[in-house]
This record gives sequence, structure tokens and C-alpha cells, in this order.
Amino acid sequence: MTEFDPMKMVESSIRSGYDPGAVEDLDDRDVKWCPNVAQWIFDPHYLAIKTIYPAQLQNVLRLFGDVCPFCSDWDYYSKDWAADVNLENALDRIQLFHDGKCPKCSKTKLDAYHEKYWHFPHEFDFLWGMRSGKSAVVGMIATYVLHRTLRIPDPAAYYNLLKGSLLAMRFVAITAGQAEQTLWMQFLRSIETCDWFSGYHAFLRDYGKRKGVEMMARQKTQLIYQHKNLIATFLGASIDSSRGRTAFFSAFDEIGWWTGGEDAKRANPVETYEAYEKASRTLRNAAMSNFIKGDYNCLTGILGAVSSTMSKTDFMMRLIKSGKTDPRKVCSHKASWEVNPVFLENPEELEQEKRKNLKAFLRDYGSEPPFANDPFIDDESIVDKIAILEKPTWNIPVVRSSVGPHLDATGLEINRNIPYCLAIDIGVTNCGYAAALMQLKEDDFSVVEIAGLFAVYPQDGATIDIDGMYTHFIEPLCSKYNVKMVLYDRWNSKSQIQALKKLGIDANQYSLTYKDFINFRSQLSQGKLLTSKPEMPLSQVEQSTESTEAILYSRSYLHFLWQLLSVSEQGNKITKGDGHDDLFRAVALGTRFLWDDDSRKQFEFRSGAVNRMRGKSGLAISGVSRSGMPYGGQGGASSANVITVNNRVIGTCIPRGKKHGP
Repeated sequence: MTEFDPMKMVESSIRSGYDPGAVEDLDDRDVKWCPNVAQWIFDPHYLAIKTIYPAQLQNVLRLFGDVCPFCSDWDYYSKDWAADVNLENALDRIQLFHDGKCPKCSKTKLDAYHEKYWHFPHEFDFLWGMRSGKSAVVGMIATYVLHRTLRIPDPAAYYNLLKGSLLAMRFVAITAGQAEQTLWMQFLRSIETCDWFSGYHAFLRDYGKRKGVEMMARQKTQLIYQHKNLIATFLGASIDSSRGRTAFFSAFDEIGWWTGGEDAKRANPVETYEAYEKASRTLRNAAMSNFIKGDYNCLTGILGAVSSTMSKTDFMMRLIKSGKTDPRKVCSHKASWEVNPVFLENPEELEQEKRKNLKAFLRDYGSEPPFANDPFIDDESIVDKIAILEKPTWNIPVVRSSVGPHLDATGLEINRNIPYCLAIDIGVTNCGYAAALMQLKEDDFSVVEIAGLFAVYPQDGATIDIDGMYTHFIEPLCSKYNVKMVLYDRWNSKSQIQALKKLGIDANQYSLTYKDFINFRSQLSQGKLLTSKPEMPLSQVEQSTESTEAILYSRSYLHFLWQLLSVSEQGNKITKGDGHDDLFRAVALGTRFLWDDDSRKQFEFRSGAVNRMRGKSGLAISGVSRSGMPYGGQGGASSANVITVNNRVIGTCIPRGKKHGP
């Protein structure tokens, strides 16, 4: 089913029988234009908003750069205003520009730009909790952008576009219906209640009536200004409907909750954002050129997102993190009570929500994202219990071949003392290739220890070198270490399984079941799995300016813990949630066999002694005596009992040259 696309209707309407030459003598210079966004918000002639939250006003001012840094208390303005700050007092401490120029010092926005007080931003991203006025602030911004664009005599020519080019203002949500109910209706209400728009529309109707031309059209799904070739409408998040149209304004509603995957055409946050960002790029470049040349009150193409959070790796969290290092983005991440002062006046309302469901409260009102919306493992304290081992050092680099990246274990030294299980989760394109090397704990064979985690994440459509993985990683690792079993999760591993079996290694493909995952969670809660301490604390990931993906992709032990907490449980299915699950699945696959009573026996060892089960006797060829003295290998002066891993004496080891007995 094709989703309704009002943009096509708008374009058809503009192109059918409209003669731009008929309105060339339109003169709107006598129209009263607003000098700055603060006046646009408060003045009775414009939006006449009586109640605005400090965070809303401050971030809108930062976006449009309407505060003179040379005549304002800049230290005060640079710090985020509290929700209960007195706005009248706050405005007294700043000086507003008028049409981009300070009435006191005559300096301009361009001076502020050159002095690095303001960076000509083109994007706003507000991650705020529930009931913080997200839709309302979009209405303020969008109406001001439209007002400013209508002021330009010929927008297409001003931005160096082809004559007659359409410029679009679009409001986007996960569905067209949601976009209409949230952002679009807020925008229309702001238009309808604004005296300035009422007067401007009357001016256009009067002129159009005299000329016999329809100057504008306001319909349920669209707002058209034919004399400027401007259109405003709403859309669902679809890649098909977001391409090929130059945008002077775009806004996304609740993009943090768009769950379309990397290849999805709908509700795909990455592709949709990038498509809309590209739609503004030409206009932005022209605007920057005009601004630098001296048009100090130039308006650029603006894109914005307002959303609550779903998880630590949702797309809104990515936008907020990217804004930390990009001065051309105005980003704000706040709890509901940090924006809306009503919550400070009535804290009991929040206490009620907190008592109902603490995690939902922290997510929805506190803007504190969980690892997953429906976590398979919801006890975050589990990380501290299992991540206690020291991080091992492995000489296994990632190497790039002509095919793609692969791991290289050829530089390892031989060490066949400990029996291992190697479990592999194969990813080829746009997903990870992960391997987990595991062993049993020496003094408690019911506990599995992760000896090594290895993962490769190809970028930009690159493909894993699967053959290189086997030749340079799996086979050398198995030959140099005592790898007893290799497990694959995918059916396309058949050729590698056959090759490993020829080497005498127990290799198999196994698909994990829901029952396996439930057992994994149970064993995990009992402390039956141990892993290394993460390369950095989980709490520091969000604080870092480095992208979450870059942090996790280069730190396998941290990434494994992250995946433990971020995989989701949907009915009787375990899904990757908002991120990867390859390391999680590789570990779950290996533990499925290491916790199995029958499979586990071949992995039991003690003090470097492996129960190799050579032949039917089951005798170990090296080990320790009950006194703790080693036996087997070179040297040794006394005999020692040979014991199994269960401390049962099954024979005596006699050094060379010494007889058994007195």
C-alpha cells in the first residue's frame, strides 16, 4: 500500500496553470517584518505567546543568533537557564539584535560569527522528556522561518536555485497521521492565531483578486505560497518521499522511536535524516556564501528533531552526541522538570509516575535512556558481577584484504595447555563478525570464562572476507591453541565445518532456540559466566564525545556487556534491539555446549592439565599430585598419584629410571 504523499499534490497544484509573470509587480516591502525571534514569540502582532519555558526561548535564541554577545551578559546567557528562571530578568541581561544588527553597538551577527560567539547553526535537536513543549517549540521555529523566507523577494534566486524551483517545508513523523496530529496541527494553529499571518494572507488575497491569480492556498494537508514557490506539508517517514526536493525547513517528530532497520524504506531514521539533510545542503551552501559576503541577517536551511528517548543507541541519542562536537547544531538534552517549571511546582505528580514504573519514568520524564526498550536482561547490576577478569592480550589484528577485513591469528605462539571452545557469529555486510573463545573455570567447571572476544564491523557497505577469516584466523587459532570445538550459528558455514573436521576438530552448526536463551539468562544470574573488565566504564560511553559506535566497535569486552543489556525480548524471540547482538550470540552459542553435561567433559582441566581422554583409559598425560607437585614432562625425582579432575586416584606416574614400589 502506497502511503499518502501530499507533496505530489502540492507540486501538481503549483504547476497547473500558474503564471509567475502575473505577480512580478507584487510589492510587499511595506509589510511589517519582525526584527528577531524573541519579538516574534512575544509581540501581540505576531505569535503573542504568553507562556514559554526558559529552555524553549534560550535554545530558539541560540538557533537564530539573535543575542548580541558584545552588549549582553554572555557568561549568564551561555549557561543553560533553569526551568524556574524569571524570564523578564533574563531578558534584561541580554541585548537582542534587530534585523541582525545590534541597536546599541551596531555590530552584527557576522561580527558574532567571526568572534566565534555564534556559528550560523543549521540544525536543532531537542531531546526532552514528556510534557516539555517539544511540538510547541517546533511551531515557534517553523512559523518564524516561514515568515523570514516570505520576506525574501525571490527565494529561489537568492539561494542560487533554478528559476521556479520549489522550496519545501516538511513536518515528518513515523506515519503521516502522527505528523499531522503533532507537528503539523501545532504549526497550523500558530499560523491561524497569528495576527501577522492573518494580515499577510488578506494582503495576498486582495492582490490575487485584482490580478485574477490565486496567490496562496491553505488546505488540510498543505499550505502553498505560489508567488514565492513555497510549500509546507506533512509526511510519514519514507525514503521515497524525502528525496529530490530542496528544503528550507524540515522537522522530525520522535525520531528516537523510529525502528526501521538499515534497509527499511519506512521509519528508517538514518536514511530519512540523511535524505532530508541532503535536501537542505544546496540552500545551506548558498546561505553561508551570502552570509560571509555581508548579508548578516541571512537565513539558512534549517533541519530539526524533537524526541524523547527509547534506548542508549537510538537515533536521537546519536544526534545529541554528534552535537557535542558540532557548533553548527543547537542540541539540548533535558528531563521534563528541567524544561517545564510546572513539575517543580507540583513534584507529587512526578512521584506518582515514579512509583508506577521507575524505568519508564526515568526514560519518559528523566530522559535517561535504557539500554533497550524491552530488554532481555533488565538487571544492569549483572555487569559488575560478571566482568571481574583481567583483560587478556591477544596478538590478533584486523587485516584488510582485497575482499574485505579479516582477523589474523598467524602471529600467535603455540599454547595448547587449556582446552577451548570457539563460537562464531558470522556477519557479512552491515553487521558484525564476532568470535568468542571460551574455557571452563579451573576450580569450578560449572562456570564458563571468556578467554577472548574478537569482532569486526565493516563500514560503508564493505564485506567481511569470510575465506580470509578461516585461513588467517580460525585455522591458525585452532592449530596453535587447544581448540576442541568450533561452533557456527549460520547454515552457510558448511565448507568451514568440513575443513575443520578434517583437522580432527569437533565443528558444528547450531541455531540457538528461545529455550537456550532462557537458560543463558538463568545461568548468567547465577554467576556462571565470567568475562573481562570493560576497556572503559559503561557510564562513560554517553559522556564521551566519540560516537557510541566508534567506542563499542574498538572495545570488544565493553561491547559484549553493552549487548547483554541492549538485546530485546519480543515475545519468544530475542532480537538485536537498537544495535548489534553478534558478541552476545557468539557467547550464548558457546555456553550452550560448555554448560551441557556431556559436552563439558572434554573441556575440564586443572592447573594446566587437560583431561584429553586419549583412548579408553581416560588417563591424563600431565597434571599435579595431591601434594601440588607437578608431574609429567621433563625431570622429576619422585612418583605421584595420577588423579582425575574429580580427585579420584586412578594410577601412579613413575619417573623414568625409577621402579614402582619399595
